[in-house]
Amino acid sequence: MRRLLFTLLILLFATLLLVQCAPIEEGRPRRDLKALERIMREMVESHAIINNPAFRPGR
Repeated sequence: MRRLLFTLLILLFATLLLVQCAPIEEGRPRRDLKALERIMREMVESHAIINNPAFRPGR
């Protein structure tokens, strides 16, 4: 009986490990880095980051 419980426990942990380590599906489109750079440049040029109250340099 103990051997059966131990085997089931090992199988459960192995299943959980395989599910956690499974590769992420490529269903999500990759972000365009050029578009991200453009957005960040626009934010810096418009001073949106510096004027943000959450932006506290030196902390």
